[in-house]
Amino acid sequence: MSHHYLHFNSVSFTYPDGTKALSEVSFEMHHGERIGLIGANGAGKSTLLQLLAGFLVAQSGSIDLGGLKITPSTIAEVRRTLGFVFQDADDQLFMPTVFEDVAFGPANLGVEEPELTPLVMNTLNRTGIAHLAHRPPYHLSGGQKRAAAIATVLASTPSMLVLDEPANALDPMARRRIIEQLRGFTHSQLIASHDLDLVLDLCHRVVVLHEGKVAAVAPPMTVFKNKELLEHCGLLPPLRMQELPPEGPQLKVVEGHHHEAALHHHTAEK
Repeated sequence: MSHHYLHFNSVSFTYPDGTKALSEVSFEMHHGERIGLIGANGAGKSTLLQLLAGFLVAQSGSIDLGGLKITPSTIAEVRRTLGFVFQDADDQLFMPTVFEDVAFGPANLGVEEPELTPLVMNTLNRTGIAHLAHRPPYHLSGGQKRAAAIATVLASTPSMLVLDEPANALDPMARRRIIEQLRGFTHSQLIASHDLDLVLDLCHRVVVLHEGKVAAVAPPMTVFKNKELLEHCGLLPPLRMQELPPEGPQLKVVEGHHHEAALHHHTAEK
């Protein structure tokens, strides 16, 4: 078996206030696989990601990452293997330039010149933002920040990517670019997202969480065609699979100064 795999085995976690966030969660992700993690708010997605990142510790069960059990004593090694892309790109971009942000991880892992600069530039090229190398992160658009955040993770050569809402707040073109980039990576990817169209575009399988339990593990179309399952879990199908509303009145497109004249005429009639 490839060492690029993830296995949740009967993982449970309860917060100090008694909230049971995860209960007996089990699923596997294999080498090169992209899995979508979906569920309504409060389903347990954030807790699962925090367990993976080592911010929380499973109270029962185990998480196996490529043969390495995730525990407080192994978390430093886990974080060298697992590339985590946060929901807010600003949480990962803190250096004066994009180049320095991307160089930060490998430099701290011991990569030095003359290897460091080619590694950084290759990573920036892979994510399509080499032209932004010397740009301050705070001058970037949302899509550019997201690509830069992904580049900071890829530069440390992880075995697996975990992405929290990778298309959050992106415009349609930036969203499409991120989807194409993720599709081009050979890494195993766990993608937590409310964007079910993105999950349908990218993922080989879907893990559905509901009230802290695994409600289903299946290919995206199998999940999204199951209306009873979606309703039970408080989800709707991807937009492209939803029925269109009845066609309304046709809008007449008026261009240039003609639009102004038509608007003036319409107002005058009132």
